[in-house]
Amino acid sequence: MNLSHFHIATLLFGTLACTAADTAIVDRYGQYTREEWPGKITSDGQLRADASREWEKLSSLAPDSARFDRYGGRRDGKVYRATGFFRLEKIDGRWWFITPEGNRFFLQGVDAVSWRENGYNTPLLNSGGSPRKEFSELPDRTLFPEAYHTPGKVNFLAANLKRKYGQDFDRKFRDIARRRLQAWGFNSTAKWGWGETIGLPYIEDSHAGAVNRIGKNYRAIDMYDPDFARKVEPAVKAVCDHRRSDPMLIAYSMENENGWSEELVGLILKEPASCFAKAAFLDFLTRKRNGDFTRVAALFGFPGADRTELLNTELDITPIPSTEVQEFINLSSQRYHRILRELFRKHDPDHLFMGAAHCPKQSIDWYEGATRHVDFLGFNIYGLSLGWVERDMDRLLKADTPFAVLEYAFVTESRGYRAYSGNNTVRTQTDRGTGFRIFTEQAALNPLCLGFGYFIYWDQPVSRRSLPNGESHNFGLVSQCDQPYYEMLEGVKAANAKLFDLHDGKGTPFVIAVPRSILGSQKSRALTELFLPGTQSENVVYDPSNPHYFNGETARLKVDENCVKKSGVYPAGILNSGDGQRFTGFNLTVYLWQKAIDQNPANHFMVEESHDGERYTPVDLKAVPGSRSEFNAWKLTPAQSLKRGTSYLRISFKIRQVNQSWAAQIGRIKVEKQP
Repeated sequence: MNLSHFHIATLLFGTLACTAADTAIVDRYGQYTREEWPGKITSDGQLRADASREWEKLSSLAPDSARFDRYGGRRDGKVYRATGFFRLEKIDGRWWFITPEGNRFFLQGVDAVSWRENGYNTPLLNSGGSPRKEFSELPDRTLFPEAYHTPGKVNFLAANLKRKYGQDFDRKFRDIARRRLQAWGFNSTAKWGWGETIGLPYIEDSHAGAVNRIGKNYRAIDMYDPDFARKVEPAVKAVCDHRRSDPMLIAYSMENENGWSEELVGLILKEPASCFAKAAFLDFLTRKRNGDFTRVAALFGFPGADRTELLNTELDITPIPSTEVQEFINLSSQRYHRILRELFRKHDPDHLFMGAAHCPKQSIDWYEGATRHVDFLGFNIYGLSLGWVERDMDRLLKADTPFAVLEYAFVTESRGYRAYSGNNTVRTQTDRGTGFRIFTEQAALNPLCLGFGYFIYWDQPVSRRSLPNGESHNFGLVSQCDQPYYEMLEGVKAANAKLFDLHDGKGTPFVIAVPRSILGSQKSRALTELFLPGTQSENVVYDPSNPHYFNGETARLKVDENCVKKSGVYPAGILNSGDGQRFTGFNLTVYLWQKAIDQNPANHFMVEESHDGERYTPVDLKAVPGSRSEFNAWKLTPAQSLKRGTSYLRISFKIRQVNQSWAAQIGRIKVEKQP
């Protein structure tokens, strides 16, 4: 093609992986070596000076006992039934925790307030067993044995705390953390304490122990094992024996994000005959057909097969009506949570039971089933709104089971930290505080909302919490050098001062004109900079996760599965060729999840052309397959030449399965122009 003034605009993205020639990414304090910022630690003396300055402010602070009871409950003239333990009560149409002294309590907590939390460690060795070269200097094992409390890992945070507070740092950090949290308006340590407390109310985490798990998804438990109750009881008894008499305990949690989805039920059908859940599902399908197993065998395409044959066959979920899959998930959740609830009541009848926290990958039928046997639900939500929970709010309101959001966060892509998602990665530390305000103040208005647990207290390690692709995010209110993010905390404190009253129906929440305007990073802005402002659907976000699935591309566009409510067309944006120019071609790199039923890119993406930006006509697409991975790559180009006057291109997603909107993503965008 011979074009005058030929122009190609391209968005290219690399990864943050180290090369052999450029390996040391963290210094002796665990800080990123390739970026500078105000207050970056350069000496142990600087850490100790920080501690002295902060203690001058914190040492004189004390809880306002005239306004709050010892548990953080509000003394507002109304005292409710006191039982000596936390309980729940619906008051004037709104759900509340009631403290052991009988006062209303709105959960305002922070997760993982312990340096021993495994997520604060980073591996010492590569996946193949060789020493990692990312570290410029490791903590001395003799001086800082605490930094190596987990075999095979190093904890820079522990070493920094010891440098900062001295030999007695483990006791001092608890005092500092409690004072900080109270000064910032928090009243609990929420979850992920794993048995450690700092003198504030908390939710106790526990693990089910040696129970049957389903497939490679170690979180999914086979509750149809006839020995499930016997196998899980030792874990329940152990945690109850430890916490039974503690009035600071709010509730018991067991497992995390272990709920079922239709995808998991599909996995169950491919399990061997030893999977009890598979047998239970076949029995359920038989009951739905009035006990006629021949109809079940025919449904799977094996007419005449008996139960044993189907149990020993990998089956496909596709022929099963979705309503039946959803019903089975609901019944399975009821069974699971009923067994756990009975065990916790047996060993501790006084404290609340929450079960596991839930995430958007689980079916609503799972946590709707849980509502029958838990005191309240726990949700993990990463975004500016309740998102996927709001989508199902009608069903939750009908069940009238309250909930707490026990993981939410806002991060920046700076100081070596990676973006988390397009829903919660923001530009600055101040924007992190703004995101905190938007999310919590709006959600507090919900009559079912019991409060929040922010994820997490300290940042994760820059060098990842696990390999090869473990998390490495600026989640913390405090850095791994134990430095609070004061710019963010201004917004945090402003929100925390209002949340109780907002839930009580008083005051108005913080708002900004376009909440999503705070989202983004350098990479996401590069991804969308060719698009005309305001032409992108509010449901389209960028996705930086799992670049190893996408040829290393660290930012793509997708339709947000947490918020989208219906199928349809969602514009990624409109490109304009500029004055005196026109488009002559384009090349889009797109990705499709390898397990998506429909592997035709034309059914997932659409490109339209226009000469005036008003009237658009679809462009026939040519799809050329590229690399094959968890997400298969395709190159989309025009099947025929674009019209001569094409000055606008509108690129859109075509979503048919709402719960799999993430399965189609857009990566690199190239356009060709000429006068």
